[in-house]
Amino acid sequence: MQIEHLLMDLVLVVQRRYNMDKKELEIIKDPRLAVMIKIAAEQGAKTALAKVGLQDEDAGKDIHDLRSLIDGYRTVKKTATKTITQALVIFILGLMSAGLYFKFWR
Repeated sequence: MQIEHLLMDLVLVVQRRYNMDKKELEIIKDPRLAVMIKIAAEQGAKTALAKVGLQDEDAGKDIHDLRSLIDGYRTVKKTATKTITQALVIFILGLMSAGLYFKFWR
């Protein structure tokens, strides 16, 4: 009984530490299991971020920079495709105009 009381105290301490509300504890009937899952999830997320090099304080800025870089790449790709398409259309129209000129006015 004493151990059970200590475990429940530990659950309350960890609950406050990890900002767990009652809904999170109600989803899983055993509050000890809920706390263990919460701790494991947080540690797993920290490990995953560390593996990709996003564990430091500048991680948010890094993500923002990567998104900006990808957005810039998409813009360049879209503009390049549009420019190449326009150049091909103008080239084909020029060939057609030259063909008509040589056929009818020469």
